[in-house]
Amino acid sequence: MHLILNKTASWTVKDVEDRKDRIRLTIDEYEDLHGAETRLDFIKARVGELDGGDDPINSLDRFIFIVHGLVHHLRMGGLSAVEIQKSLELAQTILTLNGIKPQRSRLAGLYGELHIIKSQLALGKGDIWAGCWQQQIALHISGENPPGGLSFQSLLMGRKAQRLGHTSIALTCFEEAEEAAAKNGERHQEIIRIERIRCLRLAARCSEAKELVESEVLGFSEGYDKERAWENQMLAIQEEGDLDGIFSLCFEKKSHFSRTYVLESYLWSLSVRSSKWQKKINKVRTMARNKNLDLKRDKSMLKACLVLENAYETDTPFLSRLDQVEKVLTEIRRLKTLDKELLVWLATARWLARSNHYRLSLLILEEYKCLSLRISQGLTNDALGVAGDIIGKEWQQKITMAKLGKASSD
Repeated sequence: MHLILNKTASWTVKDVEDRKDRIRLTIDEYEDLHGAETRLDFIKARVGELDGGDDPINSLDRFIFIVHGLVHHLRMGGLSAVEIQKSLELAQTILTLNGIKPQRSRLAGLYGELHIIKSQLALGKGDIWAGCWQQQIALHISGENPPGGLSFQSLLMGRKAQRLGHTSIALTCFEEAEEAAAKNGERHQEIIRIERIRCLRLAARCSEAKELVESEVLGFSEGYDKERAWENQMLAIQEEGDLDGIFSLCFEKKSHFSRTYVLESYLWSLSVRSSKWQKKINKVRTMARNKNLDLKRDKSMLKACLVLENAYETDTPFLSRLDQVEKVLTEIRRLKTLDKELLVWLATARWLARSNHYRLSLLILEEYKCLSLRISQGLTNDALGVAGDIIGKEWQQKITMAKLGKASSD
């Protein structure tokens, strides 16, 4: 690329919108012809081919392909840390050279897109605060045209607040986002509604969550109905402690037989009092071989499930199993959502208790309880509603007996 700085913007808003549409179609058509596994290689090839020359539209195309490559990485992986850094630097250089001014330009939102990507990369590493900072930079640098609009920005910040356990702030963000999205007829309104329902459920405001679940909204997609059905079952678990509902949805050829629901169901089977549910669901390592599920796309969740599954394999030395579980807990912030973190804490506490390691189990359980109190603002120490047996007196008696047993053996 020739380093010629344009003092005025080389592109118009229409240029950007048209080229984005055209390039998205080009990439999708290539993937349809050659397979999903070729998508990233094609994008990288086009970035290289568009190098050089002074044509502003070529530069714009190159920028758009770079962004597509980074977004693909967020979903599927495939780029090294060096490639990510170079891509971000090159994209920013293209904007600067083509006269796109941060904050002031009508196209300043293109800078915002890069910082949203940085935010998502930080979240993938478990650095939620860095994710918050990058999003705020995105909002500030974009001027009057933040990526996705203000409702989308509120949705993203609400998700981060919820992931940190600040549900009151998250709910405010979601409510503002949904109001704006409904006013402007934006497609992500249904995503915001699901986030509100989940946040209310985890905050122990189940009656409000149920009211939203049962309310009908015209124009929402089948995807929303699918998520709403799932949240309805989550509420049923908190009321009854029974997993029949989610299992009936998650068996093969059923409506929710897909990656997220299957892995979450497995964690639920490890988190409730009865161990019968573990016997009803397939082994995670078996499901991981099912290409239709593509469990590898959620690496952190898959790793947590595989490690906890192996923790019950008594043929493996206990110290080895304990070591693997510890590694999952140190990376627990990499899990995408707060409810998954709660499930991992509780499932780990159950496993340690069943292995008669009560003291460490108690310590893990305290993490679960403290997080529950935080997100519910003191309403409950059991956000998932299924830990009553190990939080209550019966559990304390087991710990006391374990101490007495150790004392008598000494």
